[in-house]
Amino acid sequence: MRKIILPIQIIILLFFAFLISGCFNKENKPNTFIQGEILYSTNNQLILSSYNSFDTTYLQLNKFKFEFYLEAPAYFTLRNKSNSIRIFLNPNDTLNLQSLSKNTFDSITFNGSASDANNYLLTKQKHLKKHSTTLQELYSKPPQFFLITIDSIYLSRVQFLDSILQNVTVNKNPFIEFEKKALLYEKAKLLIEYPLLSPYAYKIDNDKYFSFIKELTLNDTTLLFIFEYSEFISSYVEWLTFKETSGRTDFYPHDISLIKMQVISRNFATGKIKDDLLYNTLNDHIRFYGLKNTQHLFKTFEFQCSNSLLKEKLLKPYKQYLSLNNGGKASSFELISLQSKKIDLNHFKGKYLYIDVWATW
Repeated sequence: MRKIILPIQIIILLFFAFLISGCFNKENKPNTFIQGEILYSTNNQLILSSYNSFDTTYLQLNKFKFEFYLEAPAYFTLRNKSNSIRIFLNPNDTLNLQSLSKNTFDSITFNGSASDANNYLLTKQKHLKKHSTTLQELYSKPPQFFLITIDSIYLSRVQFLDSILQNVTVNKNPFIEFEKKALLYEKAKLLIEYPLLSPYAYKIDNDKYFSFIKELTLNDTTLLFIFEYSEFISSYVEWLTFKETSGRTDFYPHDISLIKMQVISRNFATGKIKDDLLYNTLNDHIRFYGLKNTQHLFKTFEFQCSNSLLKEKLLKPYKQYLSLNNGGKASSFELISLQSKKIDLNHFKGKYLYIDVWATW
């Protein structure tokens, strides 16, 4: 444990890691439902999350229910403590879930209008767990063997998809297309990360290897709800940034983040993907490196981002931080003590604060 005395501005900085996240749209009447029963769970909290959205509920007598308005098909992750499963829903779907295993999601049955897609996802998760290959093993292969391996993995997963869903009704065909996109961009992510992580990257024939990028859609907001697509786009930006900074050793973290934001602005048209990438880049930089030397990052973000809500999430607290120069007045806030008592910053007006900073590691 390390004990130091810090200015009150540090407390303000601690809150940058807890920026407000989106929630499911509750303004419209709920049209989509997930409900069920989970036995033997040691944690009553359930978290349902999708792209930029989340909701929370609690088990009551082993039962739960989520209800929300859904505008378009979407993938979700349902979490209970450290256990999670992927779920797919169309608007107006109802999904009933029953878990009878002591390991929350090891033994699940689905029924309801969304059961076909979700039974497949459950089977897929078990299949991948059984036939998975570690990234370390993949990236340790020379280029020719790496390409053969991931082509084989991709084809086997497409065949598995076709074999499981060949008798699925016509109204579920959009889900099949989404899953094929997910498999395609999962493969693309492995391809784009190989040059960054493999010790054999220097053996790549760049002209041939990177030709796969021409076959992909790089700015399609309709695919953002597919986790694998979002992950690929992020990895693609990392690769573009790596190309611009490779061989240089004189960059500081804020230099790298600024180059990344410039890469995003050049390679993505104005829209949701560009805005989200800019936001995530700046937000991650703040989380890991703090606010020192970020003035150019914030100027770039403010000029390039077109989403006013994302701007407010980062710019409002940043402007509050800038006002906290020596002699400035700290914004008041309220915390809960170890004794569960509310403590307001104003309570310490005119006094020095002793802050005990520590971490579990």
